Amino acid sequence: MRIHVALCMALSVLATAGWCAALEPPTEGVPFDGESAYRVDIDEAALDPAALTVSAWVKVRGTDASQVFVNRGKANALFTFYLYNGAVRMLVGHADGKYAYAKAPAPEPDTWVHYAGTYDGRTISVYRNGALSEAVDAAGAMATTKDAVMLGALDARERFLDGEMADIRLWRRALSADEVAAVANGGAGGPLDEGLVARWTEAGRTPDAWAADGAPALKGVPMAKKGVLINEKDDGYRGIWYYNQPSGDEYVYKYSGGLGTYCAKHIPHAWY
Repeated sequence: MRIHVALCMALSVLATAGWCAALEPPTEGVPFDGESAYRVDIDEAALDPAALTVSAWVKVRGTDASQVFVNRGKANALFTFYLYNGAVRMLVGHADGKYAYAKAPAPEPDTWVHYAGTYDGRTISVYRNGALSEAVDAAGAMATTKDAVMLGALDARERFLDGEMADIRLWRRALSADEVAAVANGGAGGPLDEGLVARWTEAGRTPDAWAADGAPALKGVPMAKKGVLINEKDDGYRGIWYYNQPSGDEYVYKYSGGLGTYCAKHIPHAWY
């Protein structure tokens, strides 16, 4: 095992070709039932808007539905590490109203696969079992935000994971290809701790929280999926003009309008 990891770190060409596939999948992970997830409140300055790495072992029961592994912010706004349309995507909102993503092949159902996504302010890269799958240009930076990090869902309502995850890690820098290969092989400590914001493993989980190793303040609070209808008392009036997907022409947005009805499941509609 040690010899294999050393070779992976030294021979990035072989890592890129897939020779350094992860050797030891988890024997167990943290279960996600499609109805529950974890919310992690994180300091505004904890992450770098122009540099990021997220990695995790994942096992899903099926690949038909979109499922989120790790997310921060609204869809297409900050970053989302997720399964969608037959692929695992690392999506980054790299400019106002703009996003891009790199993708890797989806896992087989009930099979452990290690994925990692990186962003360095210029390029989004996604890795599968330590090997680079795709890199996409996306110059810019994410918005500075106080949004929570979600483990296992997009938010309290959408794209809940149905499966398991293990060894989730988050860095405020973009790891190199050699470092990603080492992480996929279970590497930790030393240079891999540089810029490490949090690491969630099975050892840190209790019935009431999921604390990150070495960072007890970064604990995931269990949350249950909310129903489709909101119907909750609000704290005041909110505008109901819906808009999405800037079109760059005189129409401004592809979808927009008072009480916007795209799509049929769009929430919120208006109840005042």
